[in-house]
Amino acid sequence: MNMIDLVIPMVFPQDQEWQREYARACGGGDVLRNVRYRSWGTEELLIRCCMKYMPWLRTIHVLLASPSQARFLNGVDGLNGVDGPSVHFVYHRDFIPAEHLPCFSSPCIEMFLHRIPGLSECFIYANDDMFPLSPLEPEDFFRKGGANGLNGLNGLNGQDGQQRPLSPLSPEKSFLPCQIIGEKPFPSAPNLFHKACQEGLNMIARPFGKRFTTTWLKNGHSFAPYLKSTCEEVWRRHGAQITEHLCPLRRRADSYNQYLYAYYQHFAGIAIAHAPREQYLGPGTPTDNIAAIIRDPNCGILCLNDNGKIADWERRATIVRKEIAEKLKIENGETKIMEKTTTKRKVNESKKNKNTKIFICTHTDFNCPVSNPVYEIADTRKLFTSANSDGVDELFYSEQRIYHHLAENARLPKNVGFCQYRKYYEFMDDVPDLEAIIKEHGCITAEPVRLKTNVYNQYDRCFYFGDMDIAKAILYETAPDLYPTFQKMLEGDMLYVGNMFIMPRENFREVSQIVWTCLQHYLAIVGKDIKGRIMQHAPLYLKRNGKYGTVEHQYRLGGNLGERITSAYIMHYFKDPMTYKIRLTEANARPYRKLQNSY
Repeated sequence: MNMIDLVIPMVFPQDQEWQREYARACGGGDVLRNVRYRSWGTEELLIRCCMKYMPWLRTIHVLLASPSQARFLNGVDGLNGVDGPSVHFVYHRDFIPAEHLPCFSSPCIEMFLHRIPGLSECFIYANDDMFPLSPLEPEDFFRKGGANGLNGLNGLNGQDGQQRPLSPLSPEKSFLPCQIIGEKPFPSAPNLFHKACQEGLNMIARPFGKRFTTTWLKNGHSFAPYLKSTCEEVWRRHGAQITEHLCPLRRRADSYNQYLYAYYQHFAGIAIAHAPREQYLGPGTPTDNIAAIIRDPNCGILCLNDNGKIADWERRATIVRKEIAEKLKIENGETKIMEKTTTKRKVNESKKNKNTKIFICTHTDFNCPVSNPVYEIADTRKLFTSANSDGVDELFYSEQRIYHHLAENARLPKNVGFCQYRKYYEFMDDVPDLEAIIKEHGCITAEPVRLKTNVYNQYDRCFYFGDMDIAKAILYETAPDLYPTFQKMLEGDMLYVGNMFIMPRENFREVSQIVWTCLQHYLAIVGKDIKGRIMQHAPLYLKRNGKYGTVEHQYRLGGNLGERITSAYIMHYFKDPMTYKIRLTEANARPYRKLQNSY
């Protein structure tokens, strides 16, 4: 998932041209002290934090009133890099209709986010007082949606009475925003913000048959993930009413804001209840506590909400600037120190594949034949015990259990790969530039084998074809996009073997979910006692010769099915993968060498 944009509105009240425009439109006033516009001097630091901790972003759109504001961000010009997001200055005239200019109201600005030129379908909206302070991942904000992800949308009537779905995207290929929205009692003495939120909430809720009087919905004051098509659909349904309540000069009691989009995603059932790690600091937070919070490595997103109740905001702003700048400086310095303590070869290797990790799957002790830092050991004995077992022997899952665990629970790098403790890619420690290869080819795999028969017949010769037929039926229902390629693969003679691949993190998580869903449906159909099933149908399973005729080998059928589903996935999504031969090594009982950061 590399098509996520970040949108941040900013204002620099010290800009004299902006002050003159404000005075003409709004009648002047001490705009430099106005809490709605005052600058903490942290804007460039915010962009640097986004570049560092969210490097997977495509574009950072900075919303500015006019070109005269851009000179206050001269320092960000050099931040545009090949490996990180670009910074795009967007002026109000570029996306706000002329009849609503000049604009000095953030709710009005938020209503036109979907009109930003070049904005991606998946985007994150943030305020200029929200800072990412430790690594975040795309999956903290968007996750792949399934066929059921948009079921609640069809049949909902727009304001014109016509039925229409939410998004022009195919539901099977959509990404769902992650957001947590909670229902709270409506304040007995609501302020203007509360009243505006409830008014907008009921406008959005009405077509869904809901109305709120004593309660209201509130999402966290943090980074907000939206679909551009959500914004467009809200305007199609409620555009006339939104326009009636727009006020470009100041926030009013009836001003709608970005929460309209969050409410719609919530009611339409396309939001996933998840939020990244965050800290919210309000006026009640002691200024003396802020430094420690910024230094906390577990702080994902820090919101330093600014309002008129902060008496020492200048001192607070000074601490924030100092601590965030120091945090960025120290972390960059620590990286350099670590590099100096390693050999020159490891430095080069680390730089070459710093966003890639190859996990070595194992269930036993072994002498690890590689030491390159790109490798990391994933030991199933550390991941699963009798206490967290689901009652299915790990032999059934083979590597798929590790894949699923890492996909669901681990903080993964940009590219993820796998080999086994006795099976490696032929390059071993002499690891090439994997990231450059993936950029060109999309995926790296073990060299495929050419069979003397087709894949389905090969499976029938070694295992029981009835299990493959069950898997086909499951994939037909759960992965309809992949099913035609899976069927074509079974009829062909080529197979990517070994459950060995290196691919982008998003693809790994997707194929892992497809395989895991299939295996869970399979167990629901035949039961968890796979060994009992094999023994009950021994003539079907154990008639093979050699290793294929053993209970242990037949019991690995989850891994065997997963290998073939993964092979079809590679064929479907990667037309020209780079392949490497498999190098086999001998395992023994001696303790394996520990790798740096071993899982």
